[in-house]
Amino acid sequence: MSPRPATERRRRRFGIRAKIAGCFAGVVAVIALLVYLYFPGRLEEHAYEAIVSKANSIAEVAAYGASAGVVFDDTDAIQDVLAAVVQNRDVVYASVTDTVGRESTPVWTSRPPSSARAPIRQPRP
Repeated sequence: MSPRPATERRRRRFGIRAKIAGCFAGVVAVIALLVYLYFPGRLEEHAYEAIVSKANSIAEVAAYGASAGVVFDDTDAIQDVLAAVVQNRDVVYASVTDTVGRESTPVWTSRPPSSARAPIRQPRP
């Protein structure tokens, strides 16, 4: 019998189970790497978009509520709307401006917003 070539010996060194396990481990490693690189940025973008959407919704509701006060120059009605708006725990500052650009008495809260636990960067263009 002649000795087997070196490549055949290397190929036979690992059994079929080891080869399948190695391929499976490689696939799992590639998937884990993709999840590690792709999803954090994507989740950050979604969180930013959700905060912007919530802020726009709050602003629209406040504008609708304060519209009569602006039209009739009723500062008490505007202050009532602003006081209700700052009850939301994510609102720190609220103000209404009329069509001329005059600002009503702004309302500040003394607490930081609940979403300010971690800074959120703007999504990459």
